[in-house]
Amino acid sequence: MLTFAKAVCDSLIKSGRIEEDDRRYYVTQTMAYRLVTEVYNDLLGDKEPADQTVMLAILLINSGLLKDYYPKAEADKIKDLIEQTAHPDKYLLVSDVIKRINHEVAEIVSAVES
Repeated sequence: MLTFAKAVCDSLIKSGRIEEDDRRYYVTQTMAYRLVTEVYNDLLGDKEPADQTVMLAILLINSGLLKDYYPKAEADKIKDLIEQTAHPDKYLLVSDVIKRINHEVAEIVSAVES
């Protein structure tokens, strides 16, 4: 598992999506800004937002990180848009996926720290 995680991280470093600092990995500022802008524009666009955008927004909301990336007014607008566009059956699926992801991330972190 550790070899796989290292390979994924190395690939993301080479593509410029994350940076490494003393065995810790960080999303680059450029990538973070681009993602934040794309999510906001996709949610506020004329078309229905992509499922990936909705899932990312839900992850940001559920993790409490939405406020770290958006001012309060924009964060509130995003929450409202998600409530309007997310179908209840999809939201339950996303919620289940989030729980599974959190479990897997905890397993990876535990393996890396050992």
